[in-house]
Amino acid sequence: MHVELHNDSTPDTVLDALTDALTAYHASVGIAPNGRVSVQMTVDAATARQAFDTALKAVTAAARAAGTSTTVLGVELLTEDEFDRRLAQPPIPELVGVTEVAEILGGMTRQRAGKLAVENDDFPPAVAQLVSGPVFIAEQVRAFKKRWPRTPGRPRKAD
Repeated sequence: MHVELHNDSTPDTVLDALTDALTAYHASVGIAPNGRVSVQMTVDAATARQAFDTALKAVTAAARAAGTSTTVLGVELLTEDEFDRRLAQPPIPELVGVTEVAEILGGMTRQRAGKLAVENDDFPPAVAQLVSGPVFIAEQVRAFKKRWPRTPGRPRKAD
């Protein structure tokens, strides 16, 4: 279970108090990259609804006792199998540049691949723009290839 709380500059002492209060749930407490208080915890329950209710009650009670915000901004509930599956995935997906895009799309030049990425509205967006060019998620480029109605030959020149 992952619960995010509103953060109004929560000091480390409050995070420590939350961690201590949620020890029974093997909780990990910290500040997420989005700036919110993030609580990862394990809840044993017969149903998802019971797990959800138990977690929210425990987190808001701990937050109240620690003197911080009890405003819940997000909750994610995962089975143990799904949690393990996600942990097994690499934290950063395979990334590719325009040269690799050309290879994935099969036998086109780097320049044509770059032009396709810019001009085709269905092409996946770049996740970063480096001095060397745009960077894409490889799996998204492969998915684009499967649905791309590629026509043989050179593209027509604009009049």
